[in-house]
Amino acid sequence: MEISKEYVRVHCQQNGGYRQPALNDKLYLHYKGITDIGDALEEYTNLKALFLESNGIDTFDGIRHLANLKCLFLQQNAFTDMDGCEGLEQLTTLNLTSNQICEVDGIAGNCPQLETLHLTKNKLTTLKSIEHLAECASLNTLDLSDNQLENGEEVIALLSKLPELRVLYLKGNPLVRVTRHYRKTVIASIPTLTYLDERPVFPNERRTSEAWMAAGGVAGGEVALEAEREMRRTIQEEKRIEEQRNFEHLKEWRAKAFAGRERMESTRAALERMEKRRAAIEAEEEVFEDDDLDEYLSGSDDEEWKPLEEPPELIRAREKLARYSARPGEEEPEELTEARRRLAKQGLGVQQAHWSAADPGEVVQAARASTGVNDGDDDDDDYMPPLEVVTPGDTPRDTPTPSLQ
Repeated sequence: MEISKEYVRVHCQQNGGYRQPALNDKLYLHYKGITDIGDALEEYTNLKALFLESNGIDTFDGIRHLANLKCLFLQQNAFTDMDGCEGLEQLTTLNLTSNQICEVDGIAGNCPQLETLHLTKNKLTTLKSIEHLAECASLNTLDLSDNQLENGEEVIALLSKLPELRVLYLKGNPLVRVTRHYRKTVIASIPTLTYLDERPVFPNERRTSEAWMAAGGVAGGEVALEAEREMRRTIQEEKRIEEQRNFEHLKEWRAKAFAGRERMESTRAALERMEKRRAAIEAEEEVFEDDDLDEYLSGSDDEEWKPLEEPPELIRAREKLARYSARPGEEEPEELTEARRRLAKQGLGVQQAHWSAADPGEVVQAARASTGVNDGDDDDDDYMPPLEVVTPGDTPRDTPTPSLQ
């Protein structure tokens, strides 16, 4: 079926594209039964991806003018060769799976930036049918699976010339069955390979394969196999050393973590002690721990602590004042009350005193003169109220002058 511009425009809009051809960068025309494109894509010059799978197309006519095209999907069509792809200089991905291609030619010069090429299920049989692939310097992914390639050594030698080849599929070809040690041979022959058929190429597999090849490969026989075994033992030893190093690192890390935790707990305990001490000081009840008390008393040169002695004048004044009764309604020092109790135990009676109000200044002077107590300052902390001694049958005088002599 030959398609027209209007046909393409309608299908483009049905797939979410633009009515103006130049605005589209991708176009879906798969499963349409197309056999001839003609000039239907003439105006789609800005296409970057074109999907034409499952049609009956057998030529690149009508496509080669798409200079900006990067991805072209032509699987399940009727191509027999790859001639006529000139002009697709920006093409990076080309899928020609399930066609009738017998020879790969003309692709290197026409598609210099080609990176991915799928040629699965075609009719490639000999080395000559794929020899032009060696000219594709930028090719990194190549799928040649399910063809009829037989000469394994020649095919592998050819593919080893591709400097950027990373991914290779050769499964489904006779060469996989007839080539001895197929996988090791391919891996050792293509140093850039990272994926082969169904599995990735791991570094250890590459090391053993290269050791086997260096010792002669297939021709080396038992010597090559022993070299491979030696490399496996070396890899195992390196793995053991690495695991031991990791274990030691883990032990060191755990030790540091435990030490840090102990320091943290010690710091937390010290902060809690400081907080308790601060709270005790604020409540005027400082709590000393045993270690703190020993440290506090260590500055006394191991001498027994003794309380300060009271001045003799204060003792004499207290003894004189204890001979008289307390002033009603006022608290008195505990030492004065105790002195009065001692006099009572000794059988010495306490004289009843009559306390009267007086000028504070006169009272202080009178108290100091009568007791001889003076702390050397001018405040009233030595205050002693005046009193009168009352004997049986006497009446109190109105004057405030005390007599304690």
